[in-house]
Amino acid sequence: MAKWKKAKTVCSVALSILAIGTLSAGMAFFFIHRSDSSSLSSSDQPSVTEVPPSHDVIEDESYLLNRNTHFGDSFRSELLNEEKIIYDAMVQHIVVERRSDDLHIDFSSVTKGFRNNHLVDQMIFYAFEALQNDYQESFWVTYPISIIRREGDMVREITLKFREQYPDRQEEVDTVLANIDLTVEKIRETGVSGSRYHTAKAIHDYICRKMSYDADAADKLEVPEANTILPLFGGGSRGRQFVCEGYARSFQLLCNRFDVPCVLVGGNVDTVAHAWNEVKMDDGKWYGVDVTWDDTGGYKPIYTHFLCGKNTVDEYSAVNATFSDEHHPDAGIFMWGESTFSYPELADERYEPANS
Repeated sequence: MAKWKKAKTVCSVALSILAIGTLSAGMAFFFIHRSDSSSLSSSDQPSVTEVPPSHDVIEDESYLLNRNTHFGDSFRSELLNEEKIIYDAMVQHIVVERRSDDLHIDFSSVTKGFRNNHLVDQMIFYAFEALQNDYQESFWVTYPISIIRREGDMVREITLKFREQYPDRQEEVDTVLANIDLTVEKIRETGVSGSRYHTAKAIHDYICRKMSYDADAADKLEVPEANTILPLFGGGSRGRQFVCEGYARSFQLLCNRFDVPCVLVGGNVDTVAHAWNEVKMDDGKWYGVDVTWDDTGGYKPIYTHFLCGKNTVDEYSAVNATFSDEHHPDAGIFMWGESTFSYPELADERYEPANS
């Protein structure tokens, strides 16, 4: 059976508004520094003895390397505590309330000082990257401009000004978001049991039966909508077609809606970029799922790449390659720059349900 492999393209958009710093991969950070302190001339400033602050002041960007490197059930588990405050506020604002107006985040509970505004913007960046990989429903917003309000070294409030990904297609975005909810109900009506296995299988089968691989988009590398969830939920211009990233993002979204821990995985197959998933089963272990390779193009889906362990042999491989032989995770595929995020460790063997 032929296996389609998607070559991922990275699009760079030049933005000129308040571009203060950049990541090595070219992602621009934005901030406006506003201090509550009044501006005084040198002659007006009182002569005082500098007193060391009573709190920790972070200046070195190596602080960002203090993240938890053990994956929990989402990328949120790997964020710093300060980043989790930003992440949680964005989830409520964008995913739950579906709002794109300014988000004001109270940072007064943070006891550390951050003298470096670029460091604060990097924390916003990582929180947003985690959000967009944990919640596919956030597809319609892009990286925000930030306004940082501080008192001395202490950041008191962060205002995020979001921009919409599809500002001229609001009706289409509304349709996609509504169809996500409808799709969840359709899958629920199929009678999925309480087990993670049956739920993941129902989602796997639903996507395989509804979608087909967009070989034309993969060849041309110029149809970004094929990398998104839009085609499955009535958006985009490709009909019921997308490439591996669309399969993987859709599977992760639906698993998330059914409380099945699932992570979007980016990496390589041979030298070609590819996307798949890892799912946590009831035994507490993680297993690989490649919905793209299980879609037979309108026929009954196969399960060769469903809930695989790293040692599971691919029955279609001429050299008896295992799942881990074929799939090489690389968090940098979906995270700009040198990502500090990690993926779960796969179980050794395929998942075997107790009562399949």
